[in-house]
Amino acid sequence: EGEKFDLIISNPPYCTTDNIDTFRAEVLEYEPTISLNGGLEGIDFHKLILEKAPLYLNPGGVILMEMAPGQEKLLLNICQRNTHYKNIEVIPDYSGRNRIFKVIYG
Repeated sequence: EGEKFDLIISNPPYCTTDNIDTFRAEVLEYEPTISLNGGLEGIDFHKLILEKAPLYLNPGGVILMEMAPGQEKLLLNICQRNTHYKNIEVIPDYSGRNRIFKVIYG
């Protein structure tokens, strides 16, 4: 309790609730729905992490979260309303799709 960290890394559920039914059977067979379902916009857990992270991060601490391509605008809007976050960056995967959301606290 009260311990602070320099880094939070998360691979939260980022699929939209409506999109889960479109997954291949082998994905649904091995992945519990709770590990896929990020809510209506796919960012429910991202919002929670961004809301709670200031309680756990040292100034200058970094948050790295995987996201679905296209969710960067939603996450940018959340961070722009929160004065705690700066140096917001979206990092593409090897195929060029935006997949990592990086933000610095402090």
